[in-house]
Amino acid sequence: MVASIRTVVDKLPNFILARYPFVNALSLLMLLSERAKHESFPPLPPNVVYAHIGLFVVCGFCLSARFKSKEMSLLYAGQLLYFAYNCYTNPKLNYTEWQKLRVSTRQFGCCGVYLIYAYLNDEKRSVPLRRIGEIIIGLYLLSIAYMLNESTDDKAAFYSQIPGGDYSRFIVTLMFTAGALCFFSGYFLRDISMAMVIVTLVLTVLVDGNVSYWTYRKGMQFWNQMRIVLDQGCLITGFYLMSKKFTNRVKKDHIN
Repeated sequence: MVASIRTVVDKLPNFILARYPFVNALSLLMLLSERAKHESFPPLPPNVVYAHIGLFVVCGFCLSARFKSKEMSLLYAGQLLYFAYNCYTNPKLNYTEWQKLRVSTRQFGCCGVYLIYAYLNDEKRSVPLRRIGEIIIGLYLLSIAYMLNESTDDKAAFYSQIPGGDYSRFIVTLMFTAGALCFFSGYFLRDISMAMVIVTLVLTVLVDGNVSYWTYRKGMQFWNQMRIVLDQGCLITGFYLMSKKFTNRVKKDHIN
């Protein structure tokens, strides 16, 4: 019984990551529908939206069928990178500086997850591909640590949900910074990935999952905040997968 449960849990990350493009497509449509109630023109050209939705669906079907998994993971990672860049630079979105960072940082981190996923689905196991994914995830972790200390909104949300005040914030900041250093160096990835699963899960449930706080008090659109929560789920899944696939001495690149 225990062995069967463990088998299911070990297969769950691949199941989620293979089908997450469907979730992204649906949440993007819901966000655009929410924005359409208050604006005459969408922030992205309709043809661009339809093209990305179509690619999301294609990536989801191919990854679910395990067809060209490496190529589809790279394609989807490229889409995430595009949306991260567009979110931060597109003035039509009318986001504040911190809203731009909150959204684009998660998409950037998910891009790193799918680069690692492409590496794990690559028979040749391209080391440069793995290193790029690790560096992107390290940058994501540094960005989260930065926002937790510099963003008034993020600090207020943290204080309202996490006991311990500044002491808890300093500990979480150190954990994210240590995680970034591990991903930059390529060492201790198994242990730090499991640590990131725990701390990211806690912050997602208690801080980012407090949707009413972000929507009613901080002006985030509902589906924008939901996309952040969903992206956090993608990152948690990616960290769990890495904790199972990587050893702590990654430079030797032992894969289970």
